Amino acid sequence: MRNLKSACLGLMTLLILASCGEAGPQKRVPASTSIGSILDTPKPLANKEMEIAYTMCLALRNKSTEYRSKHLNQIFSFEVEYTACNRTSSSTVITTRLNEANNVLVYDSSLSTFYFKNVETHTTGMLAPICGTLLKGQPTTDTIDEGDGKRQFNFYAEDGRAKFTSYLARRDANAQSSTFGQFIVVREDIKQIETGPVLPGVILGLESDQTQRIPCPDGVTFESVRQLFLTHSVD
Repeated sequence: MRNLKSACLGLMTLLILASCGEAGPQKRVPASTSIGSILDTPKPLANKEMEIAYTMCLALRNKSTEYRSKHLNQIFSFEVEYTACNRTSSSTVITTRLNEANNVLVYDSSLSTFYFKNVETHTTGMLAPICGTLLKGQPTTDTIDEGDGKRQFNFYAEDGRAKFTSYLARRDANAQSSTFGQFIVVREDIKQIETGPVLPGVILGLESDQTQRIPCPDGVTFESVRQLFLTHSVD
């Protein structure tokens, strides 16, 4: 049975790599945010979503090995774009150094403002619970428990690139609210993971485009941070 599962998942990988390059309509994330909405009912990952998630997990496992064997102490540069609640925006280029502390890979920088410091792998980061199950050849759902809340995932291909959006939700504790007791989305994260074939200088499993959105005090708008990979070098 284990061999059969492995064979099936291997076939899924080939299928998703082929289909990501196909022309035609792709599933896209809506331009509007889901922050403030009720979390969807959890469901099993299946078909295309499971194929994309599994391919991502393979790429992240590859990156974990390659980072540790070839790229520790190397320089990774990113452009970080900030959009505030008043819709003003700014951007900066940051230079980080890949380090490892307590078995966790990080992009180290002296930057005092927020950026995506922790490296996504198959064992650390948002996808770790999903990857831990899929890489064993076992089925999983699109929703996991996270602290006092839940995180739900949507895996999709956009312009031939593998992406996921995660929705962090917490239970509404306001007894006067119409959504009292429901899990409400309080944060969105969108990540593009390079699943191959990759361009020169780009590492399989790299988080090449990451965005985080959190609500503003008015409860209507949101502020965001977007981090785009630029280059990496020995020094």
